[in-house]
Amino acid sequence: MCLIRSLFSKLRRNRPLLVVIESPYAGDVESNVAYARQCMKDSLLRGEYPICSHLLYTQPGILDDGVPDERTLGITAGQVWSRHADVRALYLDRGITKGMEIGIQEAKRLGQSISYRYLNSDISEKMGCIICHMAMAMA
Repeated sequence: MCLIRSLFSKLRRNRPLLVVIESPYAGDVESNVAYARQCMKDSLLRGEYPICSHLLYTQPGILDDGVPDERTLGITAGQVWSRHADVRALYLDRGITKGMEIGIQEAKRLGQSISYRYLNSDISEKMGCIICHMAMAMA
């Protein structure tokens, strides 16, 4: 189902879209957490109800992304919740990580819409056509 048709379908149900935020976490964790928070705000300002599992499950005292079993548990918990989402929002200013690739594959498997987004409008304008062509080729 195309993103626009999916969005209109959800709007007719008179409820906000449930959105899974896909953004980088590993690497520069501090910077990526700040970026993910900006992504959450962007989604909320669009009138959506987002979840960003890598912000939730990696908080101190919950799971440690550096421990493989705990990382797997966090990814699995995020995947279980995300089955109920309407859209996967990929925020691409910082590229696509392995974790984001897992989310893309899961969205495809579930037939969920994928929204390609940028917070930096300069990048968005330059990359918009390229991403659209890539998305059509992958479909």
